Amino acid sequence: MKKATLILISILLALFAFTACNNSIDYIIDDQPTDPMYMPLTLEFTAAGEFSVKYYDYGDLNPVKFSINGGEHVPFPDGGASILVHAGDIVCFYRDVDGAKGDPAYHVNIACTADCYVYGNVMSLFDSDDFAELYSVLSQESLMGLFFNNTHIKNHDEIDLVLPATELYPRCYKLMFYGCTGLTRAPALPATTLANRCYENMFFGCTGLTVAPELPANTLADICYYGMFKDCSSLTLAPALTAANVMKSYCYACMFEKCTNITAPAALPTVITPAVNWDINMYKDSGYTPPNLVN
Repeated sequence: MKKATLILISILLALFAFTACNNSIDYIIDDQPTDPMYMPLTLEFTAAGEFSVKYYDYGDLNPVKFSINGGEHVPFPDGGASILVHAGDIVCFYRDVDGAKGDPAYHVNIACTADCYVYGNVMSLFDSDDFAELYSVLSQESLMGLFFNNTHIKNHDEIDLVLPATELYPRCYKLMFYGCTGLTRAPALPATTLANRCYENMFFGCTGLTVAPELPANTLADICYYGMFKDCSSLTLAPALTAANVMKSYCYACMFEKCTNITAPAALPTVITPAVNWDINMYKDSGYTPPNLVN
């Protein structure tokens, strides 16, 4: 009898342990975000190499932190050395920007020497915990040049890069993806009110870009779209620009310059209130010449 009881207890304990283990596994799997809005800014490397973070103006701001494969958040020091990674490594980036809205957010540049997918929510560079609830870039130039001349970043087939901000500041996205030749599609840009130079040269030289985002802005600003898709030679379809009819100085200047494969022009409002050189060189050297181009 004692032996039978012990056997029964052993079986029950084993079943309990198996169930607890499975529940734990299910919880871990279920707890992982599948919506890129809830994922931090991420690089998933497809080859071995290095990555680095350059601070343009470190000041007294908190440093960028990174984690590799879900490990601890490690501060990246000002002027620090490059970090080695292996194929398959997943690197997430975080930062906590102190101060009231509008204080400087001192932009950084993320560089790498090996191909990688880029995805997740860029707002993790402002708030490491509550980035999914943040819709303001907080200050001017805050993400300027973030991936400047990074030819190794590529779009993931299933997970998007998310730029959810609806409150923009001057030059916030200027040069953000300049020269990123590996990108084929641009992230969505939901802002309806723009700021001076906010998208200036944002995708300049992204020669692999074939898909441009919708541009729903109904309030423009000076130089807001200047050179945004300049030299995007693989772009064939320009996004519609019909949400606003009051132009600003140089707002569409050089926007599609040297987009040599553009076959369909961007749709414009039927009634336009012009401004100084609002569309100068908009399609220069693109193979398309719209009517009434200002020169």
